[in-house]
Amino acid sequence: MLAVKSTVYPDGFRILWVNGMPKHPELMMDSQLYNRWAVYVHNLVFNIKGVNKIKSGGVCYLDGQDSALRLAKEILG
Repeated sequence: MLAVKSTVYPDGFRILWVNGMPKHPELMMDSQLYNRWAVYVHNLVFNIKGVNKIKSGGVCYLDGQDSALRLAKEILG
């Protein structure tokens, strides 16, 4: 019985074969990715002068909605 273990293309790309199927690369999970993302977002928010810019009444009132949208635009822009 003849079994092919790998295929090499002319550009150097190699495919490993396991039981007649290409072997999928195993990706490592980065457990600190969420923590780094949360720190990045918190730093963006706290770098804006006056973190609590949303007016009293919250987002249930028109003034609160406008100020919340302006704050989100500053954070994302």
